[in-house]
Amino acid sequence: MGRYVFLMTALAAAIGADAKAQPGAARIRPVGDADAAVVADAACRSATVRSMVARLEASDVIVYVTMRPMRNRVIAGGLEFVAATATDRVLRVVLAFPLDRVSRIAMLGHELQHAVEVADAPEIRSRAQFEAHYQSHGIEGAAAGAHETDRARLAERRVRAELHAGPAENCGAAPREQPAALDDRPPVYSTR
Repeated sequence: MGRYVFLMTALAAAIGADAKAQPGAARIRPVGDADAAVVADAACRSATVRSMVARLEASDVIVYVTMRPMRNRVIAGGLEFVAATATDRVLRVVLAFPLDRVSRIAMLGHELQHAVEVADAPEIRSRAQFEAHYQSHGIEGAAAGAHETDRARLAERRVRAELHAGPAENCGAAPREQPAALDDRPPVYSTR
């Protein structure tokens, strides 16, 4: 536990120094090149994602975005509270890997909506406050410890509809993939 606290304190200090060293640095920070491609594609193709990015850019929230295999394979994405500094609150969006292109972008929209919810709740300054917020403002998700909000579900549906509405203009990306066949089970999301 002591090592974890030390690492989180060091990370928070580094993030705070990084933000101060880069005035005007983007609030949405993809971890790698593939993550950056998802964020760029989402922002290009979805007005809903662009709106959430603009809202987050005007906030004190920094959002790192990454993709990785999830331990619980029924979870398609999640939002994690990482740290808070005197000036910033740091979150991490984790998108399940692999997901098809449409699902990745829709999940990014879903998780960015959760990040906007955190931005709108300045009292969230710790992991405990983050979890308490979603326990009181969200609904229990299908996975243990997961919480959900209607606003995030709506954002995901809007993004998905925007992606299916037609080809994006001036995105410069490859042709859109067709969505994968869906089974009858609803997707499960996590705010952990």
